[in-house]
Amino acid sequence: MPVFTWSSTLPQPVGDVFAWHERPGALDRLTPPWEKVRVVRSTGGITDGSQVELEMQRGPVTLRWLVEHRDYERDRRFVDQQVRGPFASWVHQHRFETTSDGGTRMEDHVEWQPPLGALGALFAGPIVEGELRKGFGFRHRRLAHDLAMHAQFAQLPRRTVAISGAGGLIGSALSALLTTGGHRVIRLVRRRDAVGDTAVFWDPAAGD
Repeated sequence: MPVFTWSSTLPQPVGDVFAWHERPGALDRLTPPWEKVRVVRSTGGITDGSQVELEMQRGPVTLRWLVEHRDYERDRRFVDQQVRGPFASWVHQHRFETTSDGGTRMEDHVEWQPPLGALGALFAGPIVEGELRKGFGFRHRRLAHDLAMHAQFAQLPRRTVAISGAGGLIGSALSALLTTGGHRVIRLVRRRDAVGDTAVFWDPAAGD
């Protein structure tokens, strides 16, 4: 079974790094901008039994990927395991440990098996390996950037921010950035059936 690992060291304490992964918006921030990925449904969180179903576009092909979280240990690790998807098997361990200077060493450890057995490994293996290197390189760079930015404002109170156009390119990225920093985002929506705990209706033309 092929194994892929990618690690980096961050100056923030392990509690801060782990908490970032637990907040809404983390998956959005970690998804590379060149990937066409949409969250179909999510039960929320990264604790044992929670699930995320993704829809991914690969050229003309649309794939569904359902993963379930397990082996949750706060400030130490959590695991994503494929329930249904494009791989024969996929187990992704997120590992966190405290460094000697109080920072965090974070490692992504992926064990995966392509479809079609040895034939799939022969043809798909190098392609998947390249995609993993590109994707996890981006993920670790973005995480380091976001944590550094949030650290600048760590002593200030968390805010509630209303955002119009939260489903657009800029609004969705801003929403995820704020929620991973511990802020609360309220989406301003124009459809009454879209109202919920994090969304309120508005009609600025009517003054509503």
